[in-house]
Amino acid sequence: MMNWLKGRAFFGITFVPRSEYENLKDEADTALTKKAEFIARIHELERDVQQRKAEVRKLIDEVIAVRSSRPPLDVFVGDPAPLDAVERKAYVAQVGGLHKDVLEPKLKQMISKAFLLLEDSTNDRPFDQAVKGTIYALREMLRWGESMANEHVANQVNFKEDAIPDRK
Repeated sequence: MMNWLKGRAFFGITFVPRSEYENLKDEADTALTKKAEFIARIHELERDVQQRKAEVRKLIDEVIAVRSSRPPLDVFVGDPAPLDAVERKAYVAQVGGLHKDVLEPKLKQMISKAFLLLEDSTNDRPFDQAVKGTIYALREMLRWGESMANEHVANQVNFKEDAIPDRK
């Protein structure tokens, strides 16, 4: 090819030397091959994503099935303490003993652990509020147990007074 034609355009056609044309053609073929490989990889990844979405849907369905098979928690349950005086004394004795021997130390330990969680400065507000709610619930359990233990002691005092015959 003549040098005077190199890089000149006639009627919208640019003339380039044959070796440069071959190099450009090879680069274009390589780019097209890479593009085809990328497209194939994208399709493969899309199929993988669809499979994983199907797996997630299946797991969600399984979780829903397990949760729906459990009986619902009744939040409107009344006080289970018996109303009959003799039964109530036995109930209070059991609960009071369990509270003093087992529950009180454990509840106090759980409350102290919750207070330690509140001391962390990296906590966000929802976490702190959840911990505070937990502390409140544990304190309510502690107060309830203490009231049962106190009632049990009061029942013993009343029993002793009832057991003493009147001496008139």
